[in-house]
Amino acid sequence: MSQGKPDDIPQDVWDAARSTYEELFRIGAFRGAGVVVDPQATIARAIMAERERCVGKWLPIESAPKDRTAIIVAVPDKDRASFHVGEAYFDPETGDWWWAGIDWSDYHTGPISEVNFHLPTHWMPLPPPPNGDVRG
Repeated sequence: MSQGKPDDIPQDVWDAARSTYEELFRIGAFRGAGVVVDPQATIARAIMAERERCVGKWLPIESAPKDRTAIIVAVPDKDRASFHVGEAYFDPETGDWWWAGIDWSDYHTGPISEVNFHLPTHWMPLPPPPNGDVRG
């Protein structure tokens, strides 16, 4: 299948590309295609290009990753007059969105469906981490 992960592709993208490749292979998408290039790397680069295109743009929640990938979500408040915005993830085991708290004492300790009046309506990818010295 793959010739190995290229250095320019992040591990989470590589893993997503592998899952996509395996599903496409399972359904026979490559049958008779004469694939010469590394399909997993091609899929991974397409994922990276789409992420780059989407950075800073709100997308419909239906298109969000559902594999515990941390993203930014917008959840309408009770009256739908504004939004709560924060980091969250979808848990495929519970079938629910969760705020991505970083400490046991965080305010958001339950699934979004239990602590908010509405579910997320929009999402965007997290920005990439800063480059350079982590010490500041």
